[in-house]
Amino acid sequence: MPQPTDLIFLLDASQSEGAPHFQEQLTFVAGVVNGLDIGPDKIQIGLSTFETIEHKQFYLNDFYDKQAIMDQIVQTPYFGGPFTMTSEALKDARELMLLPANGRRLDAQAVVVVMTDGGTQQHGYTLYQADMLKQTGALVVTVGIGSDVDQAELTSIASGPEYQFNTTFGHFYELYQDIVKTTTTCHGN
Repeated sequence: MPQPTDLIFLLDASQSEGAPHFQEQLTFVAGVVNGLDIGPDKIQIGLSTFETIEHKQFYLNDFYDKQAIMDQIVQTPYFGGPFTMTSEALKDARELMLLPANGRRLDAQAVVVVMTDGGTQQHGYTLYQADMLKQTGALVVTVGIGSDVDQAELTSIASGPEYQFNTTFGHFYELYQDIVKTTTTCHGN
């Protein structure tokens, strides 16, 4: 039986993304979720967005039905804040999203997928928060989106170079299988 997975998506909803590109992120997440085996003993999904502040959309234990998760994904609002505060999203993933009270299962591999173009306002603090998250045993996957991605930042945030992906808007489909494979075959540290 495959190891259960607690999968959290952190989506960049800052001004640099823009509403149309944010919608493409949501379409990508919905496509990944559609390819997963969802359930309380299988894969659980959580979603948060970030810009100047972090916005929790739903916790790991809020929905166990794939259609309910898909419905929540498409209803996720775009905020368009002026700053990219990736550090706050990583911190909240560790301190809130991955709490047992919010659905974190201690026998499950935690996977956090960060979708951003990079360019965080607090580079050093972001890398510190990424390291703190990785120390919990969470596998951190980064997806650089757009044509002006801060590659060094995303590589530093990811658990390793094999967990750092890049794409441009309109080409998310090519990553579906990579992310689904990473999510369902990871075994932690």
